[in-house]
Amino acid sequence: GRVIQLGDEVRVVVKAVEGEMANHEKKLPYHVGTMIEVPRGALQAGNLAKEAEFLPLGTDKKAIIADNCAFLAKTPRGKKIDLEGIEELEAYCQNPAPYTDLYLIYYEEKVDAKGNPIAAAISKTGKIISMKAPDEAFMRKQMKAFLDRRGGSIDEDAAKELLLRVGDNYARFGNELKKLSIYANGEPIRLEAVKKLVARKVEDNVFLISEALLADNVSRAFSLYYDLKTGGMDEVGLIGLLSTSFRFLDMVAYLDGLGKSKSQISQELSANEWRVGITMR
Repeated sequence: GRVIQLGDEVRVVVKAVEGEMANHEKKLPYHVGTMIEVPRGALQAGNLAKEAEFLPLGTDKKAIIADNCAFLAKTPRGKKIDLEGIEELEAYCQNPAPYTDLYLIYYEEKVDAKGNPIAAAISKTGKIISMKAPDEAFMRKQMKAFLDRRGGSIDEDAAKELLLRVGDNYARFGNELKKLSIYANGEPIRLEAVKKLVARKVEDNVFLISEALLADNVSRAFSLYYDLKTGGMDEVGLIGLLSTSFRFLDMVAYLDGLGKSKSQISQELSANEWRVGITMR
């Protein structure tokens, strides 16, 4: 668990290996790592990774998944990405370890594979794969197949509410559907069960807070805010989401003033009709 001790040991190993290869006039690829066996080591993993090239946790092959990698966005010409550890990540992507599969997830239509240094490195040593989020038709098909296998069913209003609350998060959709199926115990899944067991998305709660504030319903706004705080939402993130929500309300009001319908506005803003409908009330 001591970084200084590990750094000393790595240098000893490298010196010994390089010496042996020089004696035999051979050059072989190798990596120096350390096993993490105690909680202290796990807590120091970020610092240990600066000295070790790999940190095995039980198997020789690892899959590392990093979500919401906004640093893959388009980088202005001549400007560096201001993020701690970004240079180390770029160097790794240029020369990735053969025993690790790294997955960087970015929620946008395109990745700047030329101007962004990390994306450019990935395009050379790995793959950039574009995947579309599952649409409502696909989710409904999977819902029916899941319930048919278990001899269950779901009311239409309950299905709509479930899809609204999970959005296009397919992993959460599967988990929530399984939970609802167990709760229903062979009976049809009702709307009340969905409202009781499936939490709203953070964005939906933020939207409802903005609605409550505009309606001068302070008690409801505070109640929704408390739910978000309980779920781990921080104030800085909330301010950002609230500003986005108010901007959405303003755009809906503008398009509504132009005489556009609810469906037209939802298409133009790529938004849920339910959210547009509530805003237009």
